Amino acid sequence: MAVFAGVVAPILISAALTGPARAISSTQQVGYGSYLASGGNYHALLWNGSAASYIDLNPSGFDWSFAQGINATQQVGSGRAPGAGFDQALLWSGSAASYVDLNPSGCYASSANSTNGTQQVGSGYGEATGDCDHALLWNGSADSFVDLHQFLSSDFISSQAFGIAGNGNIVGYARDSSGYNHAILWEPVPEPATLLLLGLGAGMVRKRR
Repeated sequence: MAVFAGVVAPILISAALTGPARAISSTQQVGYGSYLASGGNYHALLWNGSAASYIDLNPSGFDWSFAQGINATQQVGSGRAPGAGFDQALLWSGSAASYVDLNPSGCYASSANSTNGTQQVGSGYGEATGDCDHALLWNGSADSFVDLHQFLSSDFISSQAFGIAGNGNIVGYARDSSGYNHAILWEPVPEPATLLLLGLGAGMVRKRR
C-alpha cells in the first residue's frame, strides 16, 4: 500500500455498493451494503481488501443484516429473519451459510458488536432483561450468553458492550437513572468463572435527546 507524505492512500472496496465498512482484522474488513442483488436491502459483507473480493453474509431468506465486528475467522452483527419483528445477534465464520443465531431466550432483539475470535459481545432486550438494553457476552451460541448488566450496581438501568479484547476484557457503557452514560470496563476473573466489574470511566456524557 502506497504512502504519500505521511498519508495512507485509500483503497475503494465498496464498488457498486452503498454502505460503510465498520471493522477490520488484519487483511479482512466487514460492514454492510445495498446493491442490485440484495434487492435494495442492506446485507452484511466481508471483504479481503478489494471491491471484487466481497462476500455477502446475509443468511438465506433474511430481510437484511449488518456486520459490525471481526476478529480472526469470526464476524458478528445482526439481522432480521423471515417473519421476525426484531433484529437478532448473528455470528458468522466467513460465509452466509455459517451463521449462528445468538439471540438469547427471553430477548426480543439483540445485536453483536465485537468479537475476540472466540467470544462475542453486544446487547439485547426483552422479558429476560426487564425490557431494557443489557450488555451481553456470548461464547458462540445463544444459550451460552451471560448478562453483563448483573455485575453493575442497581443505579444503572441499561447497558451495552462494544468491544472485547483477547484477554476477555470488555468495554461499553451503562446509563444511570438520571440519564447519564458512564464508560464501563468489565474484567474476567479466573475463579470462579464469572465476571468482575473493574470500574467506571471518570467521565460521563448526557444522554442524547
